[in-house]
Formats: sequence, C-alpha cells, structure tokens
Amino acid sequence: MSRALIDSIINIIIENKLANYKEDIVTEHLDNELNKLLETNTLIIDTDFFNQPSSISFFENAKSVFQEFFMLFGLNKVDSLNLVDRLPSYFTFSLVSEWRNNYKYYVILNDSLKTPFDNAAKKESEWYVYAKYLEKLVDLPILTESFSLRQIYIPTRAYYSIKNNDDTSTYEPDSTSNNTLNNYVVNLEDSLIEWINNGDKNDSLRIIKGGPGYGKSSFIKIFASNLIKLGKKVLLIPLHRFEIKEDLEIAILNFIKYDKIINYNPLNENRLIILFDGLDELSMQGLHLTEAANQFIREIEKKLSNYNHRNIKIQVIISGRDVIVEQNKNELRKDCQILTILPFYLNRIDKLNFIDKNNLLEVDQRKVWWQKYSIVKGLIYTDIPYELKKGELEDLTSQPLLNYLIALSFQRGKLDFSKSTNLNEIYYDLLEAVYYRNYAEGEIHHTIKKIDIVHFVRMLEEIAISSWHGNGRTTSVSDIEKHLLNSGLEKIFEAFIKNSEKGMVSLLAAFYFRQATTSNLGTPTFEFTHKSFGEYLTARRIMNTILQIQRKLDENDQNFDEGWNIKQCSLAWIKLFVIKEIDLDILRFVDNELKLLYNKNILTFNSCQVTIERLIEYTLKDGLPFENISPRPSYFQENIQSIHSEKALLALLGTITNISGVITKIKMEFYNFIRRLDITFNGSKNFPKRVYIKFYSSLKFRFGHFTH
Repeated sequence: MSRALIDSIINIIIENKLANYKEDIVTEHLDNELNKLLETNTLIIDTDFFNQPSSISFFENAKSVFQEFFMLFGLNKVDSLNLVDRLPSYFTFSLVSEWRNNYKYYVILNDSLKTPFDNAAKKESEWYVYAKYLEKLVDLPILTESFSLRQIYIPTRAYYSIKNNDDTSTYEPDSTSNNTLNNYVVNLEDSLIEWINNGDKNDSLRIIKGGPGYGKSSFIKIFASNLIKLGKKVLLIPLHRFEIKEDLEIAILNFIKYDKIINYNPLNENRLIILFDGLDELSMQGLHLTEAANQFIREIEKKLSNYNHRNIKIQVIISGRDVIVEQNKNELRKDCQILTILPFYLNRIDKLNFIDKNNLLEVDQRKVWWQKYSIVKGLIYTDIPYELKKGELEDLTSQPLLNYLIALSFQRGKLDFSKSTNLNEIYYDLLEAVYYRNYAEGEIHHTIKKIDIVHFVRMLEEIAISSWHGNGRTTSVSDIEKHLLNSGLEKIFEAFIKNSEKGMVSLLAAFYFRQATTSNLGTPTFEFTHKSFGEYLTARRIMNTILQIQRKLDENDQNFDEGWNIKQCSLAWIKLFVIKEIDLDILRFVDNELKLLYNKNILTFNSCQVTIERLIEYTLKDGLPFENISPRPSYFQENIQSIHSEKALLALLGTITNISGVITKIKMEFYNFIRRLDITFNGSKNFPKRVYIKFYSSLKFRFGHFTH
C-alpha cells in the first residue's frame, strides 16, 4: 500500500510537470501523515479489495493530506483537489505494478486467497492490468492542466444516415442531401453499446468520423474505460503508433508487445472489441494515406469475415477525420456503419437536417462544458460567456478542442473576443502562454529561460516539420536535432542546452508534447498531445519560408551578391516538401496566416503572391533544381518530390488569390504542368478538356483566376 501510494504520487507529479517548478519539496511530513492514517485505519485485504482497490475509504480520509502536499508545488486549492480526485486510478495501476515487480514479498497473500494475479488465471491477470491501464488513460492530465478528461468530458452525440425509402437515387453515405438521406441523431456511446450487445456476425465494423478536434480520441478513451466497467475485453490501438508491414494480425501482436502487459494473442478471445483510433494517422510502407486507409479497411473486413465465420468473436470500431473516411466510403455501405460526431452546438437551421427523436440537440453542450470547466478551474460560469457566442466564434466554440483553446485564451485576457478573431491568433496566444507560463507571477519556465519567444517558436516550428516529415504527430530527439542543424539553428540549440537529449526533453516538456514510445533504435519518441498543434506550427513554418524566400529574392534583385537567386529559392522550397505533400488541414492554417498578413501588411502580402508566381514560372521553364541536392534522389523519388513541391505552389497561389482577388498571369505554358500533376494524383491519363481538377478544387483553388 505504502509503496503504491508513493509511486502514484510521484507519477502525478511527473505527468503534471510539477517538478519543473519546485525541486526542494520536503516529503517527511507527508510520510508521517500517511503512516498515521495507515496505522489508524483498518484495511481489509480480500477479493473485493483486489477487484476495486481504489474504492477503499483510505482515499477519502487522506484527501486533505494529499491536497496540502500538492499545494506545496504552488497549486491553488482547486487544482490540487483535481489531482487528488485523479489519484485513485493512479494508485490502482501502481498497486498492480508493485505486485508484479515484487511478487515474492506478497506470495503469502497469494497462498491465502484467490486474487486476479493467480498463476491459474494468468490471462485474466493480464487483462486486469490492461484494463487498469485503459482506465488510467482518462485520468491523465489534459495538456498542462491539473484536471483530466474524465472530469470534464461531455457525452458525445452523433448521427447515422439511412437512405430515404421514397427516394430511388443511388445510396451515398453521409450525403447532406435531405432528398436522399435521413440523418438520425444518437447518443454515440449508447448506440455502440447496443450494436455490441446485438452481436451480429455480419455487422461487426463501425466507423466514427469527425473533423479535427471534434473529440474522436477523447470518446474512444472514455468508451474503452466504460466498456471495461461493463466487463468487456477491449483492445485500444492508436494508429499513429501502429505499423503494418505484413499481416494485420502480426501487426497487432507486435503492437501489444510495446506495452508489455498482454503476452498472448488477444485475437483468440471468445469476444473482443478492438478500437482503432486515428485512421488519418495510419502509416503503411510505400502507400499514400488514402490508399493505406482503403487497404486497412479492406484488411479489417477480411479478418472480421474469417474470425466471425461461425459466430461473433471480434467487433471493430475505427475513428478518423472526415476527409479520409469520405474517400473510403464506398467500402462502407451498410446502414448505420458510419457514425458522424456532432458539434457541441447546432443552430436552429442546422437542426432541420436531422431527425432527433430524443431531442438530444436541444441541449447546448457548450453550456454544460463551461459549467464543468468552472468547477475544475474554480470559476463561476454557469454558461458560455456571451462574447464567445457571437459570429465566427459560434462555430469555433462548437468544436470541443477549439472551445477549450478559446477558453484558455479567454481566461488569459490577451485577445479581444468582442472583435473578429482569427483561429491562428488563438493558437499563437497559447504559444505565448506556454512561454510565459507560471505558477507564480510572470516567470518564464526555467527550461526555456535562455531563449527568447521568437526562437522558442522557431524551434517548435522545426520540431513540427520533423514530426510532419515523419508520421504527422510523432518524432524522435535525434530527428529533431537533425532538422535543427539542417536549418541553421545549431547556435540557438547549443545556447539552450548542454546535454542535447536532456535539454530537448525539457523543451518538449515545456510545450504540448508527451512521450509516446521507444523507436526501433531504442531512443524515446515524442508526440503532440493533439495533432492540430503540429499542423498549426507546420503552417507557420511554411508561411515563414515564403516570407524568407521573398526577402532573399528581393535582396538578390537589388544586389546579385546578396540574398538568394530564384534557383536557390526553389531549392529551399523543395526541402520543405521533400517528404510530404500539403493537405487540407495544414492549408487551413496557412490560409489563416495569410489572412493575418493581408490585414497587417498588404504590401508584404502582395509580394508573397509575386514570389509564388516567380517560383511557378521558374519551375515551368527550368524545372526544380534537384541537381543541387546531395545525394541526388533517384528518378522515382525526384518525380514524387517534384509533385509535392509543385502541388504546394499551386495550393498556396490558389489560397493567396482567393484572399486578394488579384488575377495571376502565368507567362509560361501551363497546360502540361497541370496535366502532369493530375495524372499523378488521379492515376489516370485522361485529362478533361475543361481545366478542372478535383484535388485543387477541394483546396478552394479556382482556375478562373488564371490565364494560361
């Protein structure tokens, strides 16, 4: 008990990064108070204790002791109480770890009574440990807060679409046409539990889709925890940590080895529910994301057909962003198979698109969220603040993640929410908040005192590019260092830290990162706590590269010995898109950055448009300068990298043109340039006479702005 208590307290301190602020806390008083409680409270060790160790009365009796201890780290009463409320699930997991690590000390208990850890029930023991691990996930801190997901979670609403029987048109899942589909609103958890309990072997796959920050991952974690309480066996697999090199079953077995909890094949269970989280973050060797997702879904359906041939054994739930699910909807044609997450709030007109038999949409969940948020933050709000209900903010506050980020900025009081607010301003406000973060007044986090905010943000941008060039969210310390050195940031980096790995971990700890897993080389990897942070920082890096190219080109125009010529500028552009092509989510953040620039400095904005035009004209005339890259890529790699860079140029030019309304005149032959990109993207040699490409259309790219 004592060891598990101390271990759970240490874990909460580490995960909330409290040790970064106070390193001289004396624990003697805590030890004495806990020992007194353990000595004066009668603890009965029986099978009930092993089933629910966190339910013992000791925690209620010791609540004030723990709260006083956490307040020594500079936390207020509300924040310290949030940590105390999360302690029981940490204690359970620490208790299990203590039993496993020091089994010989407790063998007398094992001989005396039946426990979940009996050798005769080794599998059940492993499932028990894994269940406690899943339950602990919902008690981890949200970003840098003292509270957890469990304390602030709002039940998720969703809808499924069924073809209207009176309509004879072709079935299109998730079409918004009221003439084709009826959209039925459900409580997502209730709907999925009903599906699980029905156990139809011919209907064993569900897809949850939603936009960025709509709460897909949060729901998956909460749902996994709740299924555990219902006695279900659940396997949770975040797809950004999942590698499919051969067979899907082999990939699952390789994945569970990382956590070192389940040591046998869970697919042999009589009933199993597998939750795959993040279809848009799936990585499969040699495949584009859309192809990888399509192949993954087909493989899932094939395995389910085999495993459920006689009776239902395995049910699978996959979550993913709208775009990637939409591109694979032809594989998912059963009724109710796709469930789309709904926002916190829909206006009166939007509600008309849904059939809401239980009146779920009548509740403005923003109000409920702000009530819960007020409790864990010690505030007095009973509803969402009036300033956040107006205009564009109505849409932003309807999205769970953005609602939370706006709440953070609103509490900081640095942005004027009575005026129109650009989403990127909110993200930058959070960057500033991190840099100047304190639990005492205005003091900069001690791990980043040696660099100013400009260089702090610049380093984070480079980390984001390192992550983007990887799997989109995760990167390693060695990859980060490589990117920093290649970008000429070694002096800043060296000034910041002496020991590179320890210092980099400190930098990551100062922002919204968490340690993910260990790479194949044995080095730790880190991931953004939410993918959108990486997308925002990547967009900033792209925007700053455009501005850098513009400045260097201007310098060279004035003096040939200064700046960069157009060839060197093209080379800088290639390096940014050498591995990945720009996507819609990153482009939205780039669009916001451009709008900020347009409102702040229209001359610089116009120069950006001219710069992109010049890069396109150079590419059309001379091609991209891959001969200057050492070692030079293979012909195949060169072609792919060229397409990435050229698509990015067109996407950026289309975005800029949409803002400025200024027609771009391309002086060189444009037809073959577009045709080549279309062939590569669509895999087809048929090019329509009318210049229209689905990919660029989806990027809000209008060819009417071009003459060619």
